[in-house]
Amino acid sequence: MAMIPAKRRSEGDETRAREPAKRPRLADDAASALPPAAPSRDIVSTLSDELLVRILSYMDERVLLDISPVSRRFHRLTSDSQLWRPHYYRRFVLPRAHRIPGFRAAAAAANTRISAVTTDASWPSRRGPVDADTYDEVDWKKQYRLRYNWARGRCAVDQLPVHDMQLDRLPGRQTLVKVVQGLAVTADSQAGLRAWDLKTRKLIAQTSLVVGHDTAVRPTCLAADDRPHASGVLDVSAGFEDGTFGIWRLDVGRRELTIVFRQAKSYVGQLVALAYRHPYVIVATRLGFISLYTFDRFDDDGPEPDSAAAEAGLPTGETADSRYKGGGGLPPPRQLTSLKSHSSRLPLALSIRRTASSVVASIAYTFDAMGGWAIGIQDLDITRPGSDAQAGHAVSRIDARAARQGRRRP
Repeated sequence: MAMIPAKRRSEGDETRAREPAKRPRLADDAASALPPAAPSRDIVSTLSDELLVRILSYMDERVLLDISPVSRRFHRLTSDSQLWRPHYYRRFVLPRAHRIPGFRAAAAAANTRISAVTTDASWPSRRGPVDADTYDEVDWKKQYRLRYNWARGRCAVDQLPVHDMQLDRLPGRQTLVKVVQGLAVTADSQAGLRAWDLKTRKLIAQTSLVVGHDTAVRPTCLAADDRPHASGVLDVSAGFEDGTFGIWRLDVGRRELTIVFRQAKSYVGQLVALAYRHPYVIVATRLGFISLYTFDRFDDDGPEPDSAAAEAGLPTGETADSRYKGGGGLPPPRQLTSLKSHSSRLPLALSIRRTASSVVASIAYTFDAMGGWAIGIQDLDITRPGSDAQAGHAVSRIDARAARQGRRRP
């Protein structure tokens, strides 16, 4: 039987055989080699929301958006409206203000070129108390996102046919449009009041502007209560050529428009501007009258007479027609104040905005001045501390530089 010769060992094998065997590494040894870890401590959870908002106020917009998905609490805090208000001002308001001639010098000087005059403005107030409730604040993060998207995004032009093109040739044909949160409201004397869905471009609801046995009157201005209509309800107000106004309620879910108030008579001329934010309505006429109404109920004997008509020497009529109070309608409004201007002219714009403690009705108007024309802004501060209404005060700001440098309009 043949024998298999033994394998000859090389020098490398002999060297490895003489090396001591490696000691197996244990988990405890690896842990002992690392420095001891500090005990876990959540410092952020112990801070109050007010303190965290204060810390977040030193961060820019990008940091706020980066830390927003960390947790629900951070998402809620980084969406705080007061955090985005200064960012909105610095990004969108201040750059445009710096383009105004003399803005930097006026801001640095003690005396600015903007004068503030109380009560004795272009529309002096001649009426009594003006009152209000407190309202929610503006969602500045939403406003920032909208302005940012408009500045960075690309605009797509779409058309929404609201009537036959042949009707444009009719004399006096005018279609008023108001867009609010994905809805478009149109008003004209032929088709009446209509609401459209901008996404589907389909008609939601339609109603006639003629109520009862009244004759058709051409609408001249349109406004909407732009509060968030989470419940699917939107209030729309329209002013007419005869000086009256009405309010309709749009129920998106039920796809219907119902009238909730219609003014019966007016003697102050055609309405040229209108603003509505429940319960306040402010209207302006071509003759220079400004009237502020409220639908709040008071412990008095009903609506006060129309002082604007009385001031003009015209007969005083009904403020509202009680026929339209039923069916969930609004009561007749009360006139809070009436203003009259002898120097202002068109264009003119009205607005009503809410602050934390009051409601501010603003009037932006133009008037002739030496060497040109000027722009004025008058604010009516509507406040109600407690239960007793307090008299509102009017503050006017006049751009004197525009009067010197502006060209006279034809």
